[in-house]
Amino acid sequence: MSFYEELTEQNVIDPVRAKIMSGELKITPEGKLQFEAKILPNKPWITAHNDFNRKCSKWKLYFNAYQLIPRGCRSCWKVSFKPKTLNDLFKVFNFQKDDLRKAKCGTEHRAFTQNKGGYAAFWYIPLDAGLKGARIYFDNLEDDLQWLFQARVKLSLKRGCTEMEYYINPSDKWDSETALFNTVEDGLDEIYLDPELAIDTEPEIIKIDKLQQWIEYARDNGDMAYLDYTNGNQYLDMMTYNGSEHKEEDFRSQWNGTDNSEHRRTGGEATETEEANSDSDETEVEGSGGFRPIHIV
Repeated sequence: MSFYEELTEQNVIDPVRAKIMSGELKITPEGKLQFEAKILPNKPWITAHNDFNRKCSKWKLYFNAYQLIPRGCRSCWKVSFKPKTLNDLFKVFNFQKDDLRKAKCGTEHRAFTQNKGGYAAFWYIPLDAGLKGARIYFDNLEDDLQWLFQARVKLSLKRGCTEMEYYINPSDKWDSETALFNTVEDGLDEIYLDPELAIDTEPEIIKIDKLQQWIEYARDNGDMAYLDYTNGNQYLDMMTYNGSEHKEEDFRSQWNGTDNSEHRRTGGEATETEEANSDSDETEVEGSGGFRPIHIV
């Protein structure tokens, strides 16, 4: 092996360089890599009760940057459920909040789950449960949810994250790489510090933001159950005026500009330059990540 090849094999910075430069990771004076503690409103989930034994931020980074499935992920069993409507999602949200099990729920945006546009809920089984304990947990939760919905529910018992199963499929094959995974993970654990931030659930301001996003998500994906949370008000279709019954004399131009020559020449239509400079009827909503149409209902 050449000196260069030895360097590339030992270099832990290169795979995470972008995260370091963005501030998501920082290098300590002792030569360790530390996760920057922060709470961001960019995830669709609300956590009911966190499992502090799960170092998901670190383990996911190990997987994404170094292509290994950590011990914790190989020991991670979870139950997944897909609520059918926004009402079902809120029912699960309240159930998880009042229950003691480690769980989260929210809207599903990931296409590879084959549930994009829908909703998802997860319960995280203790890491020392093994498959035997996981199946007992599954049966107990299934009974509770069937009582909650007064109907049969379809649950799935999964191992680790879906992204990892795409990498090595199926997940019962993960153990064939145990020795290699453990060696790499042990080396990384010498360099990476555990995330400093550990909270049982998101702050109230984050929850309010997410709940609003859930309702908007339902509206945008055709789930009319959102009307139950808007007093029946819905966003109206845009009004169009071509061929409408409006009288033209009731809608004379209110433009007070000094140069209307371009309007006169085009019959009152805005030019390409004017359209590019116009804000139209879309107003930017701070924090919304873009423009949101404003409608009067």
